[in-house]
Amino acid sequence: MVQQGTPIDEIANRVVNMRNQDKVSARAKMAPEELAPIEERNMKLYGNPIGPDAKWLFDSKKQKMLEQGLNPTDYEIWQSIIKSSMKKDDVLNTLLGLKH
Repeated sequence: MVQQGTPIDEIANRVVNMRNQDKVSARAKMAPEELAPIEERNMKLYGNPIGPDAKWLFDSKKQKMLEQGLNPTDYEIWQSIIKSSMKKDDVLNTLLGLKH
């Protein structure tokens, strides 16, 4: 995706969506009584039973950086979201053409 010139916000959205799909697949194997508290927590925190979406992550990361006295560009925020997502899944990163 990077080599094809895909905009960084689109890459971040795809990475977050793919990660959320992985969560859905993994949670499908869970018992309802195990899943309920996870989804309840996520609804309270993110307004989404799966977890944060890219917009939520962007807004949260931007706020945290501003509180640290930084003045990040949108590009830097998206990079940070992608980097955080990349920490967990080398296979996904390879498929997306992202370097780690």
